[in-house]
Amino acid sequence: MEDGQTHPYVCRSIYLSPSTVSTIMKSADKIQQSVQHATTVSAMQVIAEANFKKKMEKLLSLWVDDFNKKKQSVDSSCYY
Repeated sequence: MEDGQTHPYVCRSIYLSPSTVSTIMKSADKIQQSVQHATTVSAMQVIAEANFKKKMEKLLSLWVDDFNKKKQSVDSSCYY
């Protein structure tokens, strides 16, 4: 309705009742803030996961290098 569409047109086009559309429009600011917060949290989780993977790759590389220096093979028997 921000683009000049009428209330009934919007209700019909998205198959929602007029009261539902009114509730959504009244809550628009809260909805937008929630989405922005969720996006920020999601981005932070992606960054944390990427950092964790980098650390794990580095530790794995050090572990494999240690085995190579000791002239040991890295296979399933080294876990037991």
